[in-house]
Amino acid sequence: MEAVKTGSTERYVGVVNNLERTFEIKLNAGEWTLTAKGYCDEEKTKQSFEGMTKVNLEKLQPVVDDITITVKPQKKGNGSVNLTLNIDENCGITTCEAEWKNGETTQTQTLDFSSNTSATFTMNGNGTDISSNSYTVFLKFYNKDKSELLYYCIETVNVFDNLTTDTWVNNGNKLYLSEDTEEKTIFKITNSLIENFKMTSFFVQGTDGSYTPNISSSDSNNGTYFDPLATVAKAAQKSADHSKTTPCYIFIDGIVTEGEITNIEEYSTIIIMAFSPNAEIKKAASINPLISTSGLLTIDNIKTNGNLTYSKGNLTLKGSTTLDTISLDSEGLLITIDELSSESVAKITMKDENELYANIIYKKEDAILKPLDTKTLTQTDCNRFSLTSPYFVLMPNNDGTKGILADSEGKIIPEIKKEVLFTLDKDGEVPEYSLGETITVSAVLTDKNITADCTDDMTDWKIVITNHGSNTGTESTKNTVTIPDGSTEIKKWPADTYTVTVSAKYKTEDLVYDASFNIEIAK
Repeated sequence: MEAVKTGSTERYVGVVNNLERTFEIKLNAGEWTLTAKGYCDEEKTKQSFEGMTKVNLEKLQPVVDDITITVKPQKKGNGSVNLTLNIDENCGITTCEAEWKNGETTQTQTLDFSSNTSATFTMNGNGTDISSNSYTVFLKFYNKDKSELLYYCIETVNVFDNLTTDTWVNNGNKLYLSEDTEEKTIFKITNSLIENFKMTSFFVQGTDGSYTPNISSSDSNNGTYFDPLATVAKAAQKSADHSKTTPCYIFIDGIVTEGEITNIEEYSTIIIMAFSPNAEIKKAASINPLISTSGLLTIDNIKTNGNLTYSKGNLTLKGSTTLDTISLDSEGLLITIDELSSESVAKITMKDENELYANIIYKKEDAILKPLDTKTLTQTDCNRFSLTSPYFVLMPNNDGTKGILADSEGKIIPEIKKEVLFTLDKDGEVPEYSLGETITVSAVLTDKNITADCTDDMTDWKIVITNHGSNTGTESTKNTVTIPDGSTEIKKWPADTYTVTVSAKYKTEDLVYDASFNIEIAK
């Protein structure tokens, strides 16, 4: 594990406990890039995987234990797979068909549950010599004569050079993954999952659909696996007949051409999932928007060439989903980015320098962006979104738990990739100062490819020194603050660790930039 502080030369390294898959690194306040690297030899000359995430420590936090880093194969080679799947006894499942792509070739493995409640997914029979890569695996569970599809799910399996993939990854939102008493992730299809799947799943087969049985799809069909519908719109209509508290799944096989999909009602929960690798929704000519919804909508691994109009609820985008434009027609939208690679994120909601993949159009005054994890949102995070409206900007709320719309007052802040970083006049993780000494704070502006000192351009300075959360009474309205010499306040300034909190505005902007630093005051 490596931690590098943004805008600084500070760098720290920690070692991961291989048994518990945990690590410990002591960091000070600021934004840090955490990089995890895995090696298959003790000399660390053969790297197998790598992953990266950012963490923002804006206040003194004793422990941060909710960081998740997704790693991907780094070196081409061969690894092993040994993943166990479990089912409830007497649940009716006898066979599981696993399918995945290896390049352009579709590969399969049949798992037999006819006489056991567990089976092992190995990808090639013996589980060895599998090309290192990240594979999307479609898992379909059938009854004895394969006359009924009892359950279906999609999993990502990462294979690393010279390593064995033998543990499922649970991000907390998959009902078939849970932790056992030893905190190991267990894959298990239960009777309750199967019963819920039967009542709430609809299948849509389009052009080149081959994963559902080869029969003619029609909107007059009942929408089951063996009697698929022809359009997502019809499936959405059928799902509207079910309880709004129960999620409904719409599985797409092949390329489906749609008129406007409007039957996703307020408070209903719809998950549109790929049932085949080529799953795609195409809009019919002159249709805009493609999807209009006020419910809770998840789109998982679906390619579209249309737009989505959203009025309320929660939109979750997963896998390699693509959308041309997301239009927010009303207040209360929550967008969650879930399990997306950086490449996919850019194609959905992010603006990347000169390539605009998607616009988010705001027509009302309240929309919310929320990270899937507990990461604190900063203005830099919000600035990555492209706003086409000159009237609103996207800003984090006070505690950084969500991004909210605010009146732009003519300033299109999100179009400016700007960041201000504060530094103290002494280096080190916890620099040491003496009683009576003056602390000087500098500011550096990063705007696109330009980095420059902006200390003199900052306004509304505020510096506060606290001791274990208690205000010491020492504050300043400029970029310097003097520690009392202790001649009259010796009891208030013992040798200890103190926190220096800094905030200021850049020129005439309303946006407040801030940072916190730990310092040591010597006797």
